Amino acid sequence: MSGNNFGPQEPPQDPRIFNRKVNGAYRPLAGFFNALPPIGGMVCHWCKQPLTFDPQRGWTHPEGGLYVMYCKACGWEGAPYPSPTTCPNCGDTHSLRDKHAALPEKP
Repeated sequence: MSGNNFGPQEPPQDPRIFNRKVNGAYRPLAGFFNALPPIGGMVCHWCKQPLTFDPQRGWTHPEGGLYVMYCKACGWEGAPYPSPTTCPNCGDTHSLRDKHAALPEKP
């Protein structure tokens, strides 16, 4: 098993990434993504709405949802989080569909 390290690995010990200065002392970060600057300027490939990156859920639409959904019964469209199981507009339980998932691209 030489040369293959596919299991859990130690993160690089770069103090610029894994430490933050608080009251003059360095403290460890809660996680890698906390050290990254905010990612901005991305829009959804499908609807051109601005996207936000959530480290735990990925790219989200402005309403907070990963998916834009629509209702075949009343025409409602949105991307709420958490995703509803019934239409928030008309209450129909069988006509709610996913329209697309967030797909980031530079505008």
